[in-house]
Amino acid sequence: MSDQKRVWIEVQADPVAVGVGDVAVGLAEMLRHFKEQRDVRRVETYPRSSHFLSIVDGKKTLGGIQLSSRDNPRLATALWVDAASTAYATANTVEQMIENPTAWSATAVEEGGALGAVLRLLQEPNGQLRAVEAMFRRESGG
Repeated sequence: MSDQKRVWIEVQADPVAVGVGDVAVGLAEMLRHFKEQRDVRRVETYPRSSHFLSIVDGKKTLGGIQLSSRDNPRLATALWVDAASTAYATANTVEQMIENPTAWSATAVEEGGALGAVLRLLQEPNGQLRAVEAMFRRESGG
């Protein structure tokens, strides 16, 4: 969920085949899509209540990412940009946690709670998707 307008993110994928890097790449692509709608095409209100992007490897579909607005089917395109940007930044943070767990462990001790849980998920086999989903919940306050 993102900000006050409730844009939800769902990642549907096989945790063995898809990592947080794949999710970040997909979210970056979504962010480009929404920015193009807002900045190039000058679309004020996004015409759909959701946007789905497949995560693929060559010709094989590994999963998908969906941003959706359950409360309001026609949100301002700028809100979709904000939601995609926040989701991308969150996935990127999890990538940084994977790259430097020691530094993030110190931060988790300072903050306590959910951040430590995310780090523990990253230590589990195939825990990257669950970790990024936990971070999405943490960032949305849910």
